[in-house]
Amino acid sequence: METFVRETGDMVRVLEIKAEASDLETDVRLAVKKQQSVTVRRGFRPGHVPRKMIRRIHASEIEDIVVQDLVKEVFEDIVIRSDKHDVVGRPREISREYKLEEDLHVQIEFYVLPKIELKDFTEQVLEVPVAEVTGDLVQYLIKIRMAPHLPIRSLNTDEKIGEADLGMFDRITFEYENVDRKTGHVLIGAGDTKTKQYFDYATAVRMGPEHLEFGETFKGYSAGDEFVIEDDESNSGLVRTDSKESNLRVKILEAERYDWPEIDDEWAAKISDDSVNSPKELNGWAQEYLEDSCEKASRRMLEGLVQKRICELHPFSIPVEFLEEINSLEPGALQETPTGKQLADMMREQVRWNLLLPAIEERLNSTLPEESSVSESANENAEQEGSSEKKILAELAEQFKIKQIPATEWQMMRIVAEENPVNKPTPTDGAD
Repeated sequence: METFVRETGDMVRVLEIKAEASDLETDVRLAVKKQQSVTVRRGFRPGHVPRKMIRRIHASEIEDIVVQDLVKEVFEDIVIRSDKHDVVGRPREISREYKLEEDLHVQIEFYVLPKIELKDFTEQVLEVPVAEVTGDLVQYLIKIRMAPHLPIRSLNTDEKIGEADLGMFDRITFEYENVDRKTGHVLIGAGDTKTKQYFDYATAVRMGPEHLEFGETFKGYSAGDEFVIEDDESNSGLVRTDSKESNLRVKILEAERYDWPEIDDEWAAKISDDSVNSPKELNGWAQEYLEDSCEKASRRMLEGLVQKRICELHPFSIPVEFLEEINSLEPGALQETPTGKQLADMMREQVRWNLLLPAIEERLNSTLPEESSVSESANENAEQEGSSEKKILAELAEQFKIKQIPATEWQMMRIVAEENPVNKPTPTDGAD
C-alpha cells in the first residue's frame, strides 16, 4: 500500500491512498463480517446470512466500509499523528476508484492552518481621515437629534425637495420605469418595475455617498413632477433594463418634510439629553459632542485600516469550500450568486484576520516587557472596548506611519447619522 500527502493550496492538502487488491483481503473480510451483522434476510437468522450472498447483494456497502475504515486508519496514522499538519475542519473524499477484488485509489482532501510569516509593518503608511467640526455639522447634529420627535408633513406647492437646510431630511415616494433612450417609449417588461419606492435623506447618509448623489436627482422638484435620468450608470436603488439603451423616467408621488420649530430651553435639554438648558449653550455642547465622536470614529477607522492592510500583506488563499464548511452552509452556497460571492469575500477576510491574530499577538508579546502584553498607550486607547483584539489593533496602529487627510463631508455626516439614527418608521421598498 502507498500513501502520500501533497500540497494543493495554502490551506489544502490531499491524502492519496493506493492499494492492490491483495493488500485489502483482510479489510474486505472484516467489512463483509460487519455488513453480515446488520443484514436481515428472510430464511436466515439475523447475522447468519451467508457471506457469499452478502458480497453479492451488498457489494457497494462493503466497498464503502472498506474505504471508510481504511481512510480513517490511514488518516489517523499519516496525518493526525504527524507534526507536519495542523488540521482544521473535516476531511472529505474527492476521488475514488475501487471495486471488490480490484485495486484501490482514493484521494482525501483536508484543510490545514496556513504557514504564516508576518511581514514588517513599520514602513507601511496609512491615510486616516480626520474630521473638522464645522458649523454645518453642528446644525446637522442638532436637526438629526430633533427629527425623531417631530411630526412630518407633505410639502406645500411652493416648496421644493431638498431646498436649503430644511430639505436635508426630506422623504420621497416615487415610481420609475425604463424607457427607450431614442424614442421615449416604455420598454417591454418595464411596467413590472413601476412600483412605489422610497428615498429618505437621513437614512441615505448612513448608506454611502452614492445614495446621497442619487438624492441630488430629486432636488428642486415637487410632488407630481416627472423627469428622466439619462446617466449611463445604474443609480442606487433603481434597476435598469439595459443601462446603455434605456433611460429612467421617474415620477414623484409624494414629498414629505419635518416641521422644524424654533429651539427653546425645552428643546435644548431634549437634544442634549439634559446636558444643557438653553439654546445659547447648545452649540457649545454639540461642538464638544462632535469632537469626541469624530476622535472615536477616526480611531475606529484607523483600526479598520490596520486590519485591512495586514490582511492585504498576507494574501494566502482560503478556499470557499472551507468557508462553507465552517459556517455550516450547503456546498456551493457561496459560489452560485453575486450575493453569495460578496458574502464569501467578507467571510474570507475575517477568517484571514482570525488566522493571523495568534502570530501577531505572539510577535507583540515577544517585543514588549514581560510585565505588559501591550503598551500603555495601546491599553489606554482600548480601555473602553475591553477586548484583547482592540488592544492588539491599538498596539499595531502605533507601528504604522499615519498620514492624516481631511474627511469628506459625507464621512463627517455619517459619523453623526450612525450614532443618532432617525427612528421614525419608514415604508419598505415595494409597499403599496
